[in-house]
Parts: sequence; C-alpha cells; structure tokens
Amino acid sequence: MRKITFLLIFCAAAAARGGFERGGGGARPAGLGGAMAALRGDVWSALGNPAGLATVRGAQAGFSVSPAPFGLRELADRAAAAAVPFHGLVGAVSGRSTGYTLYTELELGCSLAWRLGGASFGVSVERSSASIQGYGAAAATALHAGVLVPIADGVEAGLLARSFNAPTIGAAREPLPASIDRKSTRLNSSHT
Repeated sequence: MRKITFLLIFCAAAAARGGFERGGGGARPAGLGGAMAALRGDVWSALGNPAGLATVRGAQAGFSVSPAPFGLRELADRAAAAAVPFHGLVGAVSGRSTGYTLYTELELGCSLAWRLGGASFGVSVERSSASIQGYGAAAATALHAGVLVPIADGVEAGLLARSFNAPTIGAAREPLPASIDRKSTRLNSSHT
C-alpha cells in the first residue's frame, strides 16, 4: 500500500507541473531534482542558470527524450542543448518541447556566458509558445540572467533570475513563471 501511495503522489506531482515551468534535460539535472542554479560546466545549464555555461570546455551537445512519462504520450518531453566556447565566452542554443498533438509547449533559447575574476555570469533569451489544437497558439519572449560566485574552496553560490522582464502570453496576458532561485553546491575536484 505504501508503494502505491508513493507512486500516486509522485505521478501527481510530476503531472501537476505548470506551463513553462521546466526542469533540466539530461541525467545530471534530473539527478539534482532540477536544482540547477549552482550547476556549472554542463551543456544543460542552457536550460537552467546560463552562468553555468561559462566553464564549459570544448563543444558539448546533449539530447533528452521521454516519449511517454508514466505511460502518457500527452506528457512527452524532448530537449536538446549545444554549447561552444569562443574567445573567452561560451555561446549556447537550447530547445524543449513538451506535450503531444492536442497541447504543445515549445521553448527555444540562446545563451551567452563569461567569467570575470572567479565569478561566472550568463544571460539567456528564450522564446516560449503554447499551442492548443483547434484553439490556436500564443508566444512570449523571456529574459533570464544568472551568476555563480565561489564562496569557499569547492563551494559556489548560484543566483538565477528567470523571466525578469515579466513577459505575458496570450490575449489574457497570462504571466510566464518568474522566479529568483538561490542555491549553493559542493563541487568535486573534477569540475573545478
């Protein structure tokens, strides 16, 4: 009975994810429970805190596909990200599609990150759209900014301001989710 109750709560929490609220693609952000404000050196930072891209070494690409979470094609999730360092900066593109034929959310982003002293900074521009079959579609553009600052040996604090331009979507001008996420993490020596 406990297993069934846990499974029902877990499924309800995952399915209750609101529109345009996102976790990261890939295994590392999933393993962190979506706590990506202090994640660095990973291509999936393009979907989280763009400042984490500043320490990407070499070109990286990642793809994530979940065709039927909990057996429901309607919750399908697909994500991709690519990052390339150039001249002291790291540029990235990312995309995510959630849903199926009746309802689909699409997010396309472009990020830029850099290091200044020991801190990392990043900005993203993201175009988000929602489409409901038979009802039409709407879109909005959101701006995100992040910073990662070392606070002790192997420990960094991350700050992410999502949708700080207060974008709205649709005729009803519904606001896109906006947040300020603060996290810190202990990094192992292979990522420093």
